[in-house]
Amino acid sequence: PVANAALNNDDCIYDVQDVASNTLNADKTAANLTVDKDKVGMYVDGTAGKYYITDDTIIYAYYNFSESDNNGRLISEDNYYAVISAADLKAHLNEVEGAAVAAANKTSNGFYEAQIIYVTLPHDVNETEETLYIDGRTARVAQDENDDYYVVVKAMLPGGELKEFESKHVDLYEDALLLQALYLGTWVDNVYDVRMLDGKIVHVAERVDLTAVEVIATYDGKNAFQGSYEVEVGDGEIETVALTYVITDDTKVFSLKGKGLDAITSSEFGGDIVRVAFDEDAVDEHGTVELDVLVYAD
Repeated sequence: PVANAALNNDDCIYDVQDVASNTLNADKTAANLTVDKDKVGMYVDGTAGKYYITDDTIIYAYYNFSESDNNGRLISEDNYYAVISAADLKAHLNEVEGAAVAAANKTSNGFYEAQIIYVTLPHDVNETEETLYIDGRTARVAQDENDDYYVVVKAMLPGGELKEFESKHVDLYEDALLLQALYLGTWVDNVYDVRMLDGKIVHVAERVDLTAVEVIATYDGKNAFQGSYEVEVGDGEIETVALTYVITDDTKVFSLKGKGLDAITSSEFGGDIVRVAFDEDAVDEHGTVELDVLVYAD
């Protein structure tokens, strides 16, 4: 027998659009099912019990993502389907926003095995995240053979490699604020976490919040340094914060002039200014913290 857990007014269970509309509708119980796992495997927690997902389960992923600028204007969005594997789903299990079971078989031991399911995810499972230092002054608009527009920017990868990246290609430049943001230079000289798909920038995850720090002293072959920065603590009062910053193998280092860490100079009377990103909650009792990002020019 086949158990249908995502029918909408007897619409065809193979109608992708109908099932997707269920998946995104909070009023449809069967469309907001959760996906979890137990000792048996991954399953959709359905109205009739657990529908176990096997390697043979057909999984339709609906990518439901949008990002807007500060004025509420749409920058970029995903609104499409793809077939993914059970391994892909397992890797993104914690990101599933909703699920529906279109067809399932009941096995002889009483389990349900899902044949067709739909899941909603915030982004393409093939996207990767990169941290880039982007020089927006190099941005230029280009057009491909299909008359679609895209923007090319020069960026630095952690470690210093310079590379040109393309944005995704769109048919109307006027409707692509992602491209406008690149071209108009709003990304000039900043570090960004971006999402890439097929080697192209498709989303800006966020701009990395960098703090300008004056280097007071360096240690351990320049793999650690002491630095200070100022913060406003209220009523215009300024407080100086001094910490010891540790550069690890995981620190994303951007040397804008291609020089090694030994180029960073220190002085108690005014050393180099570097820009750093770190987790304030990770500062230990000795005032030491590992850096996530380091940007320096000297």
